[in-house]
Amino acid sequence: MGKFLLARMLYADGLNAIIVMGGIFAVGVFNLEIKDLLILSIFMNITATIGAVIGGFFNDKISSKKIIIISLIGLIISSTLILLVESKFLFFIFASINGFFIGPIQSASRVFVTRSIDILNQSSGFGLFALSGKLTSFIGPLLVSTITFLTNSQRIGFSTALILLVLGLIILLKVKDDFYS
Repeated sequence: MGKFLLARMLYADGLNAIIVMGGIFAVGVFNLEIKDLLILSIFMNITATIGAVIGGFFNDKISSKKIIIISLIGLIISSTLILLVESKFLFFIFASINGFFIGPIQSASRVFVTRSIDILNQSSGFGLFALSGKLTSFIGPLLVSTITFLTNSQRIGFSTALILLVLGLIILLKVKDDFYS
């Protein structure tokens, strides 16, 4: 469980950086206006909901860990493509795909904890789960902003969120599947 919480802390920090700094990135790199950000937010929320529903269906068929892994890989790929594209249209497409993978990561992570801890330890398990998501939540945005400042490139700065996602994925691969499912 400790490995899972460490992995979750890293990928949650990466997700937090994407969510918190994504609007700043969109404005700075793609010159989005407020109305564009609102439209993008709606698209991302819709795709996140769809992703969470589909991820929830498959979570019951395979496992929470596999859903998180698939979602992290999808998020890493779509985020990498966001860093490479120049077109506002393609940015919207890949950002919406990002939303699709954000939904399942969040829901499958909770299910993983539920299935990995026996019923008598659920409250302490979820306490540690919540702590792992909040304790270092500033690291992703701090890394993105610091590297952006040092390199004078929002694309390079934003790539630090990818590093956190990849590190979380690497550690997650060493975690056993949910135990009490």
